[in-house]
Amino acid sequence: MSTVPAERRAGVLILSYRRAKNVRTFKALQQIKWTGPVYVVVSSDDEQLPQYRELYPNLYIFDRQAVKCDYYDNLPPSGPLAARNVAWDIAEDLSWTHFVVLDDDYTHFQIYSLWPGNPNRHGLIHWVPDGWGDRLFHRMWDFLDAAPQVLCITFSQTGDMNPQTRRKIMQTFFLRTDRRFEFVARLNDDVTTYYDLGLRGNVVLQIPAIMIHQYVTQSQPGGLTEDYLRYGTYAKSMYTVLRWPAHCQVAYLPQVGRVHHHIVRYPYPCIIREPNAPDIDALDLGVNCISKSVEEKE
Repeated sequence: MSTVPAERRAGVLILSYRRAKNVRTFKALQQIKWTGPVYVVVSSDDEQLPQYRELYPNLYIFDRQAVKCDYYDNLPPSGPLAARNVAWDIAEDLSWTHFVVLDDDYTHFQIYSLWPGNPNRHGLIHWVPDGWGDRLFHRMWDFLDAAPQVLCITFSQTGDMNPQTRRKIMQTFFLRTDRRFEFVARLNDDVTTYYDLGLRGNVVLQIPAIMIHQYVTQSQPGGLTEDYLRYGTYAKSMYTVLRWPAHCQVAYLPQVGRVHHHIVRYPYPCIIREPNAPDIDALDLGVNCISKSVEEKE
């Protein structure tokens, strides 16, 4: 692994709600042997708070009602929006300079690489081998340090299967404490936020080489499942349409088998090419080494 800057103090925040006995991401981090600090973040109104206290010594409790957020509606606070926005305050309180915000339902981390000799074919997927957690996470923060114009960088997620770096952020938010932005919308907050940021000229990026695998959405209790069942995925998608109706619509997508948001186009301003922006492909994320080690292991 490359040398970690001495001034960097980094950690992981796992946002959880009503899943005290089922924080899958904690185990996923153990699988790749991330050795840095990990805090489970829960709100003070979580009915499973006693169980969280018992199971996780590194527990950070915040007051959801005290966090000012733009929910895009006038309903009572709910969902992950407050937790996402308070994350910078938590990181500062823990004296971290860099951090990553994760949800609680990731089962494992994966490597995505192009099919040898055929870049147009869906790539190969391997599990991230044990012991590579520190390397991968710190290389993401290295990128943020090298690219001051980038607010956030994320892994991709199973299903993206796109070899190109994209201006979207979901699921794994790698951040610096000194680069704040605001998450918006009660539901679909990640999509609405990256779209809102991009249209305002901010740069956020998704790296396709590493992806996370999640438990099947809306199939386990806790988290956002109750909100999805209460409001429906139609309402979820409408929050993004409400913000940018000229560029997003609600449509039935056969690949997911339900009504979902559909981004019509990404009209991000790209006026001047940055000559000094770091080459993402040149960043040694260890993908080739990892893929080789997996093939040898198999």
